[in-house]
Amino acid sequence: KLKTASVESASAEVRRLEELKSFTRIRAPFAGTITARNIDVGDLIVAGVGKELFHLAQTRKLRVFVQVPETMARGIRSSQTAEVTIPELPGRTFIAKIIRNAGVIASDSRTLLVELELNNPKGEILAGGYAQVRFNKAKISEALTLPANTVIFRSEGPQVGIVKSDGIVELRAVKLGRDFGQTIEILTGVSPKDSVILNPPDTLATGATVLIAQAVKMEKIR
Repeated sequence: KLKTASVESASAEVRRLEELKSFTRIRAPFAGTITARNIDVGDLIVAGVGKELFHLAQTRKLRVFVQVPETMARGIRSSQTAEVTIPELPGRTFIAKIIRNAGVIASDSRTLLVELELNNPKGEILAGGYAQVRFNKAKISEALTLPANTVIFRSEGPQVGIVKSDGIVELRAVKLGRDFGQTIEILTGVSPKDSVILNPPDTLATGATVLIAQAVKMEKIR
């Protein structure tokens, strides 16, 4: 019995040493390219410290993250495709597939985070770079824009002067979207059927009566 116990103890010690030796070989969970090496020959590696030894990148299939504006978010659907262009590869267009989105609008940027999957079998696209994405198949409603000189900025917030059918003015609060310089996107507050006042005076108020100027017909001078 004593000899058997000694053999079992020695076998257990051999297995322990074999397990320790196995830690000298690191096996990657997938095939890829080592993009960063944070250790060198002779460095002491302590278990549990949490130091990254290598950084491994798999570049045959890339993930593309896009911040989609809130006004376009409802037109984004999973399984749709998008065109990706790379500034460093002019004239080339790559097709990516939408696989998921965050499902919520970010409060700071008012955008929806969308993730796309892009095949890169030849490694032509370098990971970590920037690209331009075009959602051609997204069902996006056309944005309503107004000239910038129609919006009144007051303490109550941005407003627009609307002329009703009886010639009475109504100041209507609007929610602004993107600023294009000479025009501003209007998210809520007015519709395409409303008559909007250009260059409204600072004294304009709800209830005022206005006369709508008729367009002058130009005749060709002979």
